[in-house]
Amino acid sequence: MKLTPYLITLTLLFISLSARADYHTQINAGNTVSGVVVDGSKDNQHVCGTLTDSTITGPYTWSYVGDGGQTNHITVTDHGELFLEPYGSAYYTQITDDGDLQVNGYAENTYVDSDG
Repeated sequence: MKLTPYLITLTLLFISLSARADYHTQINAGNTVSGVVVDGSKDNQHVCGTLTDSTITGPYTWSYVGDGGQTNHITVTDHGELFLEPYGSAYYTQITDDGDLQVNGYAENTYVDSDG
């Protein structure tokens, strides 16, 4: 029974590691990724599928939304950048704290505060 605390600890560690979202530098068409923080520490991001409920933050950090790609419920902050190329789209985006949005595609329901 001395092993029980170790087994419980290992089980909880495994569960917490399994629950973490994988970071995707490329989101291909037909795929959806949710709940990530794009901060540049693991590279920037190219979206041809769907990125949702996520944050883009930090200097020199960007998420590039290409042809057919889209974002939903994204926050861009602290010098992060969201680029929408032709036929890329963004819905329900919030730009704050020196975040940047470049629109060559389509943006709907976008909020830019005084620092964005």
